[in-house]
Amino acid sequence: MIENNATQTFLLKHLLIIIGVFLLVFGSVIFFFPQEKVISETEYQLTDGLDSIIFCAIGVMLILVNLLYYRMIKNVSISQGQIIIHEKEEDRIYKWTEVEELGRVRFFAPPIYKVRLKSLGERVFFVSESSQGKYVKIDSPFFSFVIDSSEMGKEIKKIKSQYQI
Repeated sequence: MIENNATQTFLLKHLLIIIGVFLLVFGSVIFFFPQEKVISETEYQLTDGLDSIIFCAIGVMLILVNLLYYRMIKNVSISQGQIIIHEKEEDRIYKWTEVEELGRVRFFAPPIYKVRLKSLGERVFFVSESSQGKYVKIDSPFFSFVIDSSEMGKEIKKIKSQYQI
């Protein structure tokens, strides 16, 4: 049984809301207490309401994105025969024949996987089991390419080929 990294799952669940709240607070502070911003080497200007609105709007957008995906990010354990989704109340156990889709979300490091269940149509996102160093990230000017070489990544490749998911 391979279990995903609970720390990375916690960070993935809460990172956007933390950044969003920080941007909301920062936008409010610069609205009530304008700061100097550099225009050129000799010119300075005070921040205005537009700067505050931009920071607050980005903060609200990040919080809304987090609210959309917060419930889908879960702790998961996998084995050759089943997937266990850990919830607060109880663990849900599904056989791989009940899974409609199993794949990786591209371009994210650490590797994030998604599972779609046939019966409920529910999507679950989870990170790999490695804390760091078990994946390779190749950056190019246009995109990043991530290769997962962890035990969970290898197990998922075996499961996908065995169950034709």
